[in-house]
Amino acid sequence: MLALYQSGILNTLRGQYDTSSNYVKVQNGGTETLTSLKFEAELEGQTVNVGWEGELPQYGLTTVEIPVEVPFGSHNLTVRVIEANGTPFNAESTASVSCQEWTEV
Repeated sequence: MLALYQSGILNTLRGQYDTSSNYVKVQNGGTETLTSLKFEAELEGQTVNVGWEGELPQYGLTTVEIPVEVPFGSHNLTVRVIEANGTPFNAESTASVSCQEWTEV
């Protein structure tokens, strides 16, 4: 059975000060090695599809970059895992991401 831990996605999605670097941590809770994942990320009406390929054994962890541009302020970023190893999959996490305004001095 193929499964991803919800907790492997929840609470680990976070934005960095670089407004285009956001990451989601994924843990393989299934018995099969994960070799591909497809994500759908949504922020302020902007949707980005992200693919990941590699080798993630049972209970293995990996971090995937979600390249969405975060505008100034705080926003909700929702990331969905829509496919795992070519099979439809449904897992979702929403986190608050923010961009702070920088001022040159």
